[in-house]
Amino acid sequence: MRTRKWLAVVLVFLTLAYCGIAAVVYDHSASVEVYCFADTPALSWAKRHGASISLLGDSEKEHLQYLESFTYTRNDTTCTITGYTGTSTHLVIPEAINGYRVTAVAEHAFDNCSGLQEIVLPKTLQEFAPLHTTQYLLLVYANSSTEQALQQAVSAKEHAEDIKAAAEKAPAALAEAKQEAERLENEALEAEAALTAAKAEDAEDQAQAEALQQTAEEKRAQADAAAKAAEDAQTEADRLERELHAIPQETFTVCAYSHLADSASVSFNNADIPFTYSETGSGVTLVSYTGSSADIIVPTAINGFPVTAISFPVTEWTRSILLPPSVAEISSDLTQPRYDAPFWLNLLLVMLGLALALFMARMAEKRGTSPDARFMGIPLIHSGVKYFVLLLLWAAACLAFKWSAVLQNAVGLGLLVLGIVEHVLTLHAVGNAEQIGAQVKEKTDFIRDCRRKAALLQAKAETQPIKESCARVTDALAYCDPVSGEETAAVEAELSAALHRLSRAVDIGDEADAEKQESTLLRLIAERAALQKCFDESCSSGSTSTV
Repeated sequence: MRTRKWLAVVLVFLTLAYCGIAAVVYDHSASVEVYCFADTPALSWAKRHGASISLLGDSEKEHLQYLESFTYTRNDTTCTITGYTGTSTHLVIPEAINGYRVTAVAEHAFDNCSGLQEIVLPKTLQEFAPLHTTQYLLLVYANSSTEQALQQAVSAKEHAEDIKAAAEKAPAALAEAKQEAERLENEALEAEAALTAAKAEDAEDQAQAEALQQTAEEKRAQADAAAKAAEDAQTEADRLERELHAIPQETFTVCAYSHLADSASVSFNNADIPFTYSETGSGVTLVSYTGSSADIIVPTAINGFPVTAISFPVTEWTRSILLPPSVAEISSDLTQPRYDAPFWLNLLLVMLGLALALFMARMAEKRGTSPDARFMGIPLIHSGVKYFVLLLLWAAACLAFKWSAVLQNAVGLGLLVLGIVEHVLTLHAVGNAEQIGAQVKEKTDFIRDCRRKAALLQAKAETQPIKESCARVTDALAYCDPVSGEETAAVEAELSAALHRLSRAVDIGDEADAEKQESTLLRLIAERAALQKCFDESCSSGSTSTV
């Protein structure tokens, strides 16, 4: 009893100590660091709200971001930009989108961007097809590493122009080939006719006949070759016609590009837009932050519209936020409360663990102070204390390492549910054990009572013969199976009556009756043992047959 009270005191002390330490250590009340420029609305807001301020100089305006929306296709670690959905007139292609390096821009990526005037290409770009397909005059800036991609585009445009020129010349070449083939065909026919006439006149001049034969064969070969050349010219003309029709007319639109020095300060920002936002006629309002960075950079513009207002609160992981000069309205709170939901959840879990541990200790206490009761209370106390310690350690780890709220909730609630299930199962198991123990005690009380009575009669006997009779009965009872059952009930009733008669014989000192009752008792004890043996064998055979 005293041990359990001390255990409750220790558990309560640990809980109070944990709550006190957590309340002191866990502090999220400090505001995030606000980076802004002098003489801006952001600076005025930060001063009014007592935020921690770090001023940025004009030379640090390169930190400002201009985020754009692109459509793209992915390929392993790279991607190809296929479209632009913003309204900027001056566009900087990012080096990466969602972690994928931008290596190409598709042919028709800017076909619907009538307002686009200038495009700056990043060093990661390997292919820029819109140079020869766009319908609009663009000024493209390229550095030394991307100029090759533009040269490839120019080569493609020159190839298209070559095809166009060849296609324009193809009809004249085809006509010339057909005329030459027709002329040579006529000459071949004339030569073959002369040969035929010579054979008909049966010319005697063999040399003249052979010459005519050779001439006819040569003319025929020339005519066949000219016909084949005319056929090839027709095929080439058809191919050029097909290729010419396959080339968009925009191919021949002239686009200019200019070299961008490697030393030029151009911010090729990641094209991710980690914000949800709403557009007004003149600006953009940032509604929420969807990224994971501890240092938030608010962009100056999104899709060509300036960011003029923010309304999203910072999270507990936010370390700093950069506000550009374009932001004129801030309706969010850039500070964190001292205690948040994970903190209170951890305290609640610890309190629930303490309540369960005290409940299990109370259940152990209600079983009494007997040795058996104290033994039965050990599993109950162990189960309660174990899950209290687990919940306490988990709560401390969560506060120390600042894990995500989802992980804290999932594991903490899981431990709590497991603890409740184990407590219920432990209570059920202890109850069953106590019930079985009570049943066993009840079944063994008869023989134990008989042994006690026989020992008392042996000590009470005044004559040696009666004392010896009582001793033999005591010895026989000592080797008896103590468990009683329905099968031994009748014999045990007779045994109890015989033991009563032996007690009367001891009281009056009747040695003859004592010997008689001894014989009866020994017989009944042997009969009881036989009944138990028969019952055990029948049970064993029944179990075997069932199996």
